[in-house]
Amino acid sequence: MSVGLLIITHNGIGKDILTTATDIFGGLPMQVKVISISPNGSYDANLETAIKQIQDLDSGEGVLILTDIFGATPSNIAIKAARGKNACVITGINLPMVVRVLNYSQLPLKKIISKATSAGHDSIIECS
Repeated sequence: MSVGLLIITHNGIGKDILTTATDIFGGLPMQVKVISISPNGSYDANLETAIKQIQDLDSGEGVLILTDIFGATPSNIAIKAARGKNACVITGINLPMVVRVLNYSQLPLKKIISKATSAGHDSIIECS
């Protein structure tokens, strides 16, 4: 058993990040699902999908949900879907964050959360 990963983002952002991370790894060391939220999509249908994906991904170790912008529809859906479940939502998804999560997929949820947030912060570097 391992932690599941659910990515919920605007349009194809999450899918593109996951595709790139998968190319880096040559596969996926954990269960991952992606929900792409389109501007004209149904909030309720996307929420139902997110709840179902969390249930499918949780093998007993919990689910990490990565989303893009705090306060936008994808994060609102993620936060609402995670309520009452062994799931955590982190906003500000980026490629280094996903790579770090996949690299430490065997860790418990709380430790993966720490790895994900540190990767997100540490990968922002001013190159001048």
